[in-house]
Amino acid sequence: MNEQQAFEQIVAESVSSVGPLAPSEGAIERTIERVGRKRQRHEWLALIKEPPMRTTSGLAAGSPTARVAAIMIATLLLALLTLGAGIAGTRLLAAEDAIIVTPDGSGDYTTISDAVTAASDGDTILVRPGTYDEAVLLRKDVTIRGDGDPADIVIERSGVLPSGLGKWGDPALPYAFRFEQSDAGLENLTFRGEASRISLSGGSPTLDGLALHGLGAFGGDAQEHDVRGTWMAGVELMDGTTASLKDSDIVDTHIVIDTAASPTLEANHIRGGWALIQGDGVAPLVQGNEFEGSLFESVWVGGGATPEIVANSFSNASAACVYVNDALRWPSGPNRAGTDPSVRGNSFNDCETGVFMVGWTSATIQDNDFGGSTIGIRLDEEVDAVIASNVVHDGRTGVQVLRGEPVLTDNSIAQNKVGLVLDRPAKPVMSGNVICDNETNVRLMARAEMPDTEANEICADD
Repeated sequence: MNEQQAFEQIVAESVSSVGPLAPSEGAIERTIERVGRKRQRHEWLALIKEPPMRTTSGLAAGSPTARVAAIMIATLLLALLTLGAGIAGTRLLAAEDAIIVTPDGSGDYTTISDAVTAASDGDTILVRPGTYDEAVLLRKDVTIRGDGDPADIVIERSGVLPSGLGKWGDPALPYAFRFEQSDAGLENLTFRGEASRISLSGGSPTLDGLALHGLGAFGGDAQEHDVRGTWMAGVELMDGTTASLKDSDIVDTHIVIDTAASPTLEANHIRGGWALIQGDGVAPLVQGNEFEGSLFESVWVGGGATPEIVANSFSNASAACVYVNDALRWPSGPNRAGTDPSVRGNSFNDCETGVFMVGWTSATIQDNDFGGSTIGIRLDEEVDAVIASNVVHDGRTGVQVLRGEPVLTDNSIAQNKVGLVLDRPAKPVMSGNVICDNETNVRLMARAEMPDTEANEICADD
């Protein structure tokens, strides 16, 4: 047996003895020792440059090519062994470093609350499958992560919420998790039941990949919006929090953003629920979410809030998909500090009203697609919003201006039963709009004046 054959035999024996990604103890050391014993070379260049042995074969056993190939094989083997050991070691280290919560007592704790009490800032708490009745107060910067299928890791606080409107952020109300000035993370968990509320006060926590089903008690159905007479929020984002709620499935859950909070709601699927955004200094980013089948307004903006509502999909709302009212703030009453949302790049389909604005607002409604709604855009009272570059089509009424002096620029209004409705107090400033191919292109109410036909393309009605 020549040297090359001997080396190949050693490699084969090593691979067969240790397995590809699950090396036994000492496998790496044994392989190194064997390779070194058969090919003792102090310098790699010397090994490569050594003159080849003369043979009749196409590849000389001691040629530089053969030697390089042998080195590469050995290096690859060691890399595979190291990778396998590294993966296994990483998993072991992750499990060893984390605090484990299991309901059956096989982990470190049986409740998340006890694990949080024992944890320090920066710790990770892994929650294994089971159902947990929890009331967790978080004042630490820890990560709480479901370890397994989120559908099997359920947080369900026992009890029901009291009747009545309630007060947002009231710590006396039942909750499953309450964050107080915490930057904690909450990941891959399912919350179920009206008392399993999540309340965030301050801080910059991250809520990622959650299932929030039936939290809070806003109750009702499309016909009886408030059967129980209670509108307790399931998720509260309060007191200046800059939290992130993303990639979550939110069903029949009412979200409140108030008291100078500026959180981010991103890439969530929100079904049957709605978001109330209100208060001076409240400026959240609502981006890339799918709002579907809300029993109320999908997004309610009031009381001085200035949210960015960008690139969302709205469909099948029983009321307005986006409702803006500067004169309303719940539950404390009127607030007219300037409610100026930016609504850009969204799609609206089959809404009762796509965007409905009432009161003293200078909102921007731009680059949206309104399709199949009863009313695409409705403006009332002293609205001086900018309505620009929207496409409004296939609805009953495209744009309705009842009062105010909004600016309408470069909009396309087509394929509606009525394109534009103007009432007498309305004094819109219009330019560059195309209003054509509607059953009735313009309807004037109560001696309202026809828009400027030179600055706009307005087709004559048949």
